Amino acid sequence: MATTLNTIVNTDVVIRGTQSLNELGMLQAEAKELKLALKSITKESEEWKKLNDQIKIQEREQAKLNAEVERSNKLQEQLAYKIQKTKDEIAVFKEMGMQGTKEFKELQKTLQNLTIQSDKNNLALSTSKEKLDAVNKTTAQLNAEIKKTSKYTDDYINTTKRQEEVNKKIDETRKSLGLTGMTLKQLKTMQADLNREWENVTRGTKEYTELKTEIQRVNAVIRSQRDDLDDTRTRWEKFKDAIKGIKEIAYGNIMGDLTLQAFQAGVMLIGGSISGAAKLSDELADIRKSVGLTAKEAETLNKELGKIDTRTGSSDLRSIAKVGGQLGVAKDEILGFTQSIDRAVVALGDEFTGGAEEVAKQIGSVQKLFKDTKDLRADEAITRIGSAMNALGADGSATAPEIAEF
Repeated sequence: MATTLNTIVNTDVVIRGTQSLNELGMLQAEAKELKLALKSITKESEEWKKLNDQIKIQEREQAKLNAEVERSNKLQEQLAYKIQKTKDEIAVFKEMGMQGTKEFKELQKTLQNLTIQSDKNNLALSTSKEKLDAVNKTTAQLNAEIKKTSKYTDDYINTTKRQEEVNKKIDETRKSLGLTGMTLKQLKTMQADLNREWENVTRGTKEYTELKTEIQRVNAVIRSQRDDLDDTRTRWEKFKDAIKGIKEIAYGNIMGDLTLQAFQAGVMLIGGSISGAAKLSDELADIRKSVGLTAKEAETLNKELGKIDTRTGSSDLRSIAKVGGQLGVAKDEILGFTQSIDRAVVALGDEFTGGAEEVAKQIGSVQKLFKDTKDLRADEAITRIGSAMNALGADGSATAPEIAEF
């Protein structure tokens, strides 16, 4: 009774874990779409950009006028030095009584020219300073105005806000999943998602380090579960050997044998039901993710797959549907795609080593390569390609895998 109860609880954990993982997948897909959207959305508002452009113009004018003021100040210093030097030389000539000489007259002329040049430079300096004061005042007004203006557009603000919300939910969902409560398949899916996210993050950043740590944690749990699985297989083999021994001892006792058979059947039924439910849940989640279906649409598709009259297993049919989604087959064509691939599996399956899923990948990929098939509906294109491969194989030209590889 306790074992059965634990089994039911564990099954519930698996199902809830699958639901959370599906939610995580959808959140990560939305996060990716938001990231792409931000690249195309206008970031800065028109009013802010206009003010910012005006400020840049004023700042360039400020730099220009500052340079003019600096040059005029330096020139004024040089002129003041030359004027003073010339005045000193004139004073010496006067003391020596040489006012009537040619040199004295040249010094007076030089002083006159330097004085005129100094006056002009002073006027230019004053003008530059007045312009600079006006520009500084305008720049201050623009800076005060831009502080009151929203820098970003509403679309950018809303998208960024949603991105933050989604990233927060992703973190919360990851925490709620709890690595130890996830199946091996769920862990592998998370591992792949984390690795893809990690590849797009700048090395050395905080986000890079955090993702690396999370990947290492997931890898450790995966290794632990694989070790547990190997240990479980060993113990199961020992259990079967023990049951075999009991069966041999009880040989001849009909009731004992029947009881033993019932016990074995019960154990296998419980284990098979649990693993089967978990496997089905994982496969439907894969289909939803690759094809882009809702949970209800995935269940409806699964029912339709069950109606296909074929010797191909239901799990293989779901694998074919998943591959169709990965190849970009529209969801309204996915059933026809699966049926056509199934017929190809029956005809060509023995030639492909990877089974139904490999047939789907190989033939499905060929569809988009040729002009004659790329615009057809998926089911019609697959039927034509499969027939062509079958005909070439029968003719001895090449095997189906060789044709697909070519």
